[in-house]
Formats: sequence, C-alpha cells, structure tokens
Amino acid sequence: MSQTVSYLYAEHREYVSDKWASYLPVYDRWFASYQDAPIHLLEVGVQNGGSLQIWAKYFVNAKRIIGCDINPKCAQLEFDDPRVALVLGDVKAAAVREQVLAHTEVYDIIIDDGSHKNADIIKTFKHFYARLAPGGIYVVEDLHCSYWAKWHGGLWRSDSAMEFFKSLTDVVNLESWGAKLLPANWVAKLKTKHHSRFKPADYADIESICFYNSMCLIVKGHGPNSIGGRVVAGDVALVHAALPKPGSAMPVPFQKKTFKKLKLKN
Repeated sequence: MSQTVSYLYAEHREYVSDKWASYLPVYDRWFASYQDAPIHLLEVGVQNGGSLQIWAKYFVNAKRIIGCDINPKCAQLEFDDPRVALVLGDVKAAAVREQVLAHTEVYDIIIDDGSHKNADIIKTFKHFYARLAPGGIYVVEDLHCSYWAKWHGGLWRSDSAMEFFKSLTDVVNLESWGAKLLPANWVAKLKTKHHSRFKPADYADIESICFYNSMCLIVKGHGPNSIGGRVVAGDVALVHAALPKPGSAMPVPFQKKTFKKLKLKN
C-alpha cells in the first residue's frame, strides 16, 4: 500500500526536514499520480537533507532525486540511497546548473525551497521551467516571503514573486488576449527588472496554475495551452437554434481599448 507524504513525515527519524503543515496534504493530492512513476525530482534548498530522504521513500520508483543547496555545510550530508545526490552551490550560477542538469536534462517535479528572496525565486523559475517535463509540476514554497520586506517583497509590490506568478495566470489564457504583446511590452507591463527577457510564448504551454497558502504549483502541458474546438452535444435546440459548428475555433476579437489603456503597442 502506498504511503502518503503526511505519513512519511510523521514517521521520519533520519535527517531533519521542515515543512509547513498545510503543504503535506497538498503534496499528497498533487504527487499521488506520480508516486509509482520513474520520475526525476529536483529540490532547490534542502537544509538538513531530510526532505530528500522522504521523497526517496515516497517516490519508490524514482530514477533520480537531486537536491541543490548553497550552504557548504550540506557537504556533510550522506545518503545511502544511490538515487539521491546533492549539488552544492548557488543554483543561479551557470556552473551549478550544469551540475544539476548533468544528472538529467529534464525533471518531472521541481520544488523551490531555496532562499525565498523574490528575485531568486523568479530567476530560478526562469532557468528551470524550460527543464520541466511535459506534464510535470513546478512547486514554489514559502511564498509568504513574497509579502515581507526582509526578502525584498511586499503586498502588490510589482517585482515580487507573487505578482510574477499572478501574471502567468494571464498567460494560461494567452490565446484570448485579443492582440499579441511584444516581449518588451509584456515586461513593461510587469514593471520589474527581474522579468527581463521573459516572453509570454516561453510559457504558452502552462496548463494550470494553482495557489495555496504560501505555495504556487505550475503544471506544464504537453503543448501550447488551447481551449480547443467547440463540442456540441444533443439534437434539440428550443432556446437558441443558431448552434456553433462542432470543432470550430473560438473567435477572438481584437481588444483595441484594452491595449490602448495599457499604452502598449500591438
């Protein structure tokens, strides 16, 4: 019988792992379908290393479970499970990312439990979302720090990680915008230097974004996100006889006023 993340945390007696109580049922819900799969998992920020041991117990058929931490004291951590490995260094550094990607170029689950600084969260997502497998899940923990000045955050602060992930909810509906935004204009709308070189098209395959208390989960689809064609069922139309053609695409009108208000060029 498969064991839950909550159960494993309650029974764990090896290296320490520290997670908020509300995270565990979220992981149970989202990771259940991956539990027996031969996945590759990356966790940025492992502290005492206990979470890597727990993931190894939970994902029984995982191929690789990789942790990355900037703290040199993590060199003391040793793991008996050959599937578990640790990369030391700042994950934003190219050389460190190369070490992470040397284990596998694509990860099925990526968990950011790193510095919690807003700029670091955004930059890490920028570097690793492209390395997330189709159908994979990218998790950002401890987003409460997005609201705190100590981590360079604040409520509605335009360059916070929370505001960035909120903006990606619009990208889920990219096909409905009614006009194409140039990359520079999208960055201008976000008003933050941390989003430089970000383009909506880079995230057009985001299938869904889900927010929980202090968490954000991003699911990558298997291709560009699309509402698909119209599905029409039934034979009797007593109220509205002008039925759309089955399989027809959604007509998207150009939203001139919206883009004029934003002072953006189409």
